[in-house]
Amino acid sequence: MAKEKESYVCSSCGALLPKWMGKCPSCGEWNTVVPSAPKKRKGHHPHYLSLDQVPIKGEERRELPFQECSRILGGGLVRGSLILLGGEPGVGKSTLLLQIAMAMASQGEKVLYVCAEENPQQVKLRAERLGRTNHNLCLLQETQIEEILLQRELFSPEVMIMDSIQTVVLEDLPSSPGTVVQVREATSKIMEVAKSTNTTMILVGHVTKDGSLAGPKTLEHMVDTVLQMEGEKGQPYRILRVLKNRYGPTMEMAILEMTERGLEEVKDPSALFLQERLIGTPGSIVVASLQGSKPLLLEVQALVSPSSIGMPRRVMAGVDPTRISFILAVAEKHLDIQLQNLDIFINIPGGMRITEPGGDLAVLLALVSSFHERPLSQDLAVFGEVGLGGEIRRAKGALYRAKEAEKHGFSQIMLPITDAEKITKETKIKPLGVSSVQEALEISEHL
Repeated sequence: MAKEKESYVCSSCGALLPKWMGKCPSCGEWNTVVPSAPKKRKGHHPHYLSLDQVPIKGEERRELPFQECSRILGGGLVRGSLILLGGEPGVGKSTLLLQIAMAMASQGEKVLYVCAEENPQQVKLRAERLGRTNHNLCLLQETQIEEILLQRELFSPEVMIMDSIQTVVLEDLPSSPGTVVQVREATSKIMEVAKSTNTTMILVGHVTKDGSLAGPKTLEHMVDTVLQMEGEKGQPYRILRVLKNRYGPTMEMAILEMTERGLEEVKDPSALFLQERLIGTPGSIVVASLQGSKPLLLEVQALVSPSSIGMPRRVMAGVDPTRISFILAVAEKHLDIQLQNLDIFINIPGGMRITEPGGDLAVLLALVSSFHERPLSQDLAVFGEVGLGGEIRRAKGALYRAKEAEKHGFSQIMLPITDAEKITKETKIKPLGVSSVQEALEISEHL
């Protein structure tokens, strides 16, 4: 019988190698190449089904204590799904998950909270601060993935929360906790259990210095849903974004506020972000944006000033720098506004981001307003995509944007002319349809 050839694996990046090496050729790390553990083959007989034989079942969902969180997930947590929650340290991931766990436990659901980073006493103190405890919520302090899955089998919870995936290890892998190999293999075993037992699994993931989820990119492909929690330092507001969702829409967003009693929903985020807006200030305008399927009014601020250094600065917060480069080029080409030697600052207050092209027109008008030192109308909201030819293109969700602006007391909304007729039929707000940047500038100057 032929001897099985030994293989090696890098404990840092997970690269498979035919022989031992002092330096991994894939990631460049030294002394990380170790023999790979032999994989045990299981007797498995596949059962094939034709597509028309697959039974159709409705998705069973669990309601969350936050209506906004349920909304962005498409109606709640799907049974048997694997969810990854990422965020910077201290942003409130553990607080959010503990509130969710306690709310589900109070509804009769059995919840297992795996404390891989904290001890149960620390979690109990947080629970008492939030003001609720329940016998259906059980804590497990363990880092060995085999023992965690064994305890899950004994307890049989409907929901299991693991805080965090970077701190658990598999005994048969030689690499240390948090490495690519450990994170990937641990997630793979958890996913198998979630699908086979119909248990909802929620994993907490660390983020790297650049803000992306730590671990291999394949980790995001393995899970069903990826959530990211964001928050500015010193600000009580937290933004929960859906980056991936196999059971609902993506790019949705919920806004929460950190209080003494934990996280609470922000009922009217548009009013929140506009409450400190200064009226009659050049370079300020309100954009009717769309965050996933949720309309949201945000202030766009622009400041154009003479440059005191040889190379003008371009400082932007909350906007896509590539799209801003397009808008600056359109302003110089079609509006004859020379911005090459001027410093330009663009900001979306409140730590929000505009990631869709519907905010182009607002940025353009804010820049022109600051350049000419001429305030825009306080009753005007705008949206629309700016093309390189100077045309104003339609943006999705025009009716939802207009209704949100009308709800908050705006009397006029500037939008692509192709959407103006629909707005007239469905709302009472006055639509100002424009087809080009020149037309948009002329109308805004006469308001």
